[in-house]
Amino acid sequence: MKAWLRALALPVGIAAAAGIGVAIGVHAWLAGAEDFEAGRAHYLKNEIAKLDRDIADIQALKEQITAILARKQVVEVVHADRLAQVRLLDQLARERPDGVILKAVRQQGARVNLSGSASSLASLWRFIKNLEAASLLERPELVEVKPADASRIEFDLNIHLRRRQDG
Repeated sequence: MKAWLRALALPVGIAAAAGIGVAIGVHAWLAGAEDFEAGRAHYLKNEIAKLDRDIADIQALKEQITAILARKQVVEVVHADRLAQVRLLDQLARERPDGVILKAVRQQGARVNLSGSASSLASLWRFIKNLEAASLLERPELVEVKPADASRIEFDLNIHLRRRQDG
């Protein structure tokens, strides 16, 4: 029986040593794979952090672009208002007949109030008819007419700017 144990001990020892070697090898391989995955996870976390910073930078740029576009729109509106005021004054100068003097032009939104004097009711009437036919103006409304002196009358007149039809 001793011989049988001796004969069995060598293969069992070799199998045990091989099993321990395989276990150590598998353990080493798994530890290496775990370290590799931990390294990849660390790399991915760093890359995600970089992307988060880039996204924050892009969001800040979008906000700056939005602010700049809002300022640009304000400038365009102011510029358009200036051009509209110039066109209004040009239209009034072209439509004003001899004998009509404008003393004040006040605009509130689309309504424009004109105060002035005329040499006669006929020249005032011609001015109102010219305003009715004007391309920028509509609906003249005579608010008040009163004598200024022996040769002139004073008037107060409201007109409305025509809405532009973009098309």
